[in-house]
Amino acid sequence: MSSALFDRVRTCDNHCEFCFIYQLPKGMRKSLYLKDDDYRLSFLYGNFTTLTRFTELDLERVLTEGLSPLFVSIHSTDPELRARMLRNERGATSLRWLRALLDGGVEVARTGGGVSGGERRRGSGDHPGRRARRVPGTGHRGLRAPGGE
Repeated sequence: MSSALFDRVRTCDNHCEFCFIYQLPKGMRKSLYLKDDDYRLSFLYGNFTTLTRFTELDLERVLTEGLSPLFVSIHSTDPELRARMLRNERGATSLRWLRALLDGGVEVARTGGGVSGGERRRGSGDHPGRRARRVPGTGHRGLRAPGGE
């Protein structure tokens, strides 16, 4: 697949039940089924990242080059709940990157929050004076329910 990146796309190793990739119908073009978790595609194209593949070097690059806004799937700021929702233990520790980005002045457009499985999910944590805006999620639009729209 051709890409605007000079190296490989960082793929997502989360296993979220609500991932829209799992909800796509079969038979579409191959590129639509790529589960990326790449902050570079977040900046370039508005793709969402969970920050579970984010590193110290990535943070340095984002802050140095002013890569903003980034689009982040948060779903919960409770570390244990987030790790369970993403089905990835790095979901708990990756919240530190969100704090570092906001502290560094990066605008973060976020998705997530609300209720899932009967448990209350907290949003990105309202950080006064920091730029975070909420955008609607794409998962669980009734695509899995019979007769759903």
